[in-house]
Amino acid sequence: AGPIWPKPIHNPEFVKCLLDMFKGDEKSNDSLNFDPNKLGAAKIVKGILVAVSEEVPDVPLHYCLPSLSKILRCSVPPMAKVHGALMNAGYKVSQVHCDSNGLKTDAPPEVVWDVMRAWLRKIEPGLDPSKRSKKAAKKISDKSPTSREKARVSILTKEPSISINFSIPGSLLSKLKKRKENMDRISRWTPNPQPNWGPKARARGSNKFQTHPKDRKNRDRKRQNNSQNSSGKKQRTS
Repeated sequence: AGPIWPKPIHNPEFVKCLLDMFKGDEKSNDSLNFDPNKLGAAKIVKGILVAVSEEVPDVPLHYCLPSLSKILRCSVPPMAKVHGALMNAGYKVSQVHCDSNGLKTDAPPEVVWDVMRAWLRKIEPGLDPSKRSKKAAKKISDKSPTSREKARVSILTKEPSISINFSIPGSLLSKLKKRKENMDRISRWTPNPQPNWGPKARARGSNKFQTHPKDRKNRDRKRQNNSQNSSGKKQRTS
């Protein structure tokens, strides 16, 4: 990895100016002689700007909740629950404009992992983290450990340093309610270009340069078998 930019990555005043243009601020629009609502991707641009304006400004990096859950091998906690736990602990938290599963917070990594440990105990009340870590340690001793397995053992063997409260504060509830009301008008993350969009089967062409190497290999093998069978039939008939 390269060097990390430790300062804010957005200019709040510039972002606010752009949002005012979308809201129809006559002064800003007349000075630039430009109406952003006429853009073809106006909804996408506005959604990204809204997401940027809601980010914690002085935190350069972010966490990915599915990745944290994958390390502990547990279900992904709801974003609102994680936000509530960190806010109740006295830290700032927000989502990220580039990832709907991203989490920005000024809480130290120890507190973030305390939240994940507490979530693991919440969904599995009878779980003894030490037993899970012993099982992981045994697997590590049986084979060469990966960095993720080592991290799982070190995380699970530690006790939470603070008490975690997953209740959602009133300020966050009102914010979520307001966001739900504006859901149809503002999408903070770029939507899929079309319904049921996603990975599809690889393209198969008639030209040998358009097909996958495995497909060409299987095709050549079939041709070879067919040629052998046809030559064998000719010899029998002769």
